[in-house]
Amino acid sequence: MNLNKVLHWGFGAAIVLTVGDYTVAQLTPWRMALLSRLAEYRQGLAKPHRLESYVPSGVAEQLNLNYEAGDPSAALAVFYPATIEKTDRLLPTTVWVHGGSWISGSKDYIANNLKIVAAKGFTTVGVNYTLAPENTYPAPVRQVNEALAYIGKNLSAGNVDPFGPQSHLLAEIAAARGIPIDSLFFADDYSPPLPHEYQFDLGTDAAHIALQRSVKFLMDRNQDSLQ
Repeated sequence: MNLNKVLHWGFGAAIVLTVGDYTVAQLTPWRMALLSRLAEYRQGLAKPHRLESYVPSGVAEQLNLNYEAGDPSAALAVFYPATIEKTDRLLPTTVWVHGGSWISGSKDYIANNLKIVAAKGFTTVGVNYTLAPENTYPAPVRQVNEALAYIGKNLSAGNVDPFGPQSHLLAEIAAARGIPIDSLFFADDYSPPLPHEYQFDLGTDAAHIALQRSVKFLMDRNQDSLQ
């Protein structure tokens, strides 16, 4: 076989492969998803390893908490200072939904990042979700909302106050601008620990206090309007 024929067949094979690759890419998302996962997998194995030397001791963890029954991908990892275990102390919470364009990535790749932040006095949560194309939009968004609901319901009763910092800041801004406000914040060591939206359960003293303060605030505002 002469050189011209070799070049001819090689050029033809290249065209066929290019057209075939393009066709596959147009017909199925799996090619792009697998390539992205391969790149993310390689980076994920390397990056957390480089952070291990920065992770301080004294960080407790709860791994693979399932927030949606029947879906093994619907898992959380929670990290917090070990000093608060078996206490009622509440901490501000940071939730990290890993990147990867919804087709790759894992909470495990950011675990060391979460541990480093937790050591600074936070509860940190890494969220996994079912990747595409196994699952399609808006399933990942729904799963993240399910994870946030799980955190608010199950973790805030222990050592997590997911909305504490935002609520304090909002109260301060409103008061500084002369907006009538009555802010009710219980101490971090209040016992028993209060779950998110505790005020809707009138079986607790805290809920009755919140109700009384709310009624008084409304009556005061009504009185102001009559003056």
